Amino acid sequence: MEDEGGALYHDKFPAPPVYHLLFLVPLLIQIAAVIAAHAPLFVPLLTGLPLVLLWLLFAVLRVSVTAKEVHVQYGLFGPKIPVADVERCEAVDYSFQQYGGWGIRYGRDGSTVYNMLGDQGRAVKLVYSKGGASKTVLLSSRDPERLAMAVNQARGGSARRVVGSGA
Repeated sequence: MEDEGGALYHDKFPAPPVYHLLFLVPLLIQIAAVIAAHAPLFVPLLTGLPLVLLWLLFAVLRVSVTAKEVHVQYGLFGPKIPVADVERCEAVDYSFQQYGGWGIRYGRDGSTVYNMLGDQGRAVKLVYSKGGASKTVLLSSRDPERLAMAVNQARGGSARRVVGSGA
């Protein structure tokens, strides 16, 4: 049994190699262009810095479940959802096209998805109340059934640890 603040579930979902190529190739082209033009080397450092920051920020999706909250972290962004506010939680199939791609996306139905390239269209659908309104968030996971089970255990007051695939 975990202590009150201990994680019942933790998962780090890293981006697949193709994600890294999407950032690495433009950086290498930029550096090669600077070298070919005999420009100062600080030019790619200044212009490439925002790209490198985005690359690093969104390379990992982290989800932790404790007895008190579900914490989602995608870069510096993501909600902390109190377990007491969760109305329902289940593993679902979804289409990334419904949200217009990968990353932090918003659906036409008002839902938010935190998804990662390579999740095979599987996520956890979490419905919770916030300020009297019902909110829906989808969370990518390599093992959505295990994540949903951990959230539902926390909702039921069970404090057994469920080991995530990236723990």
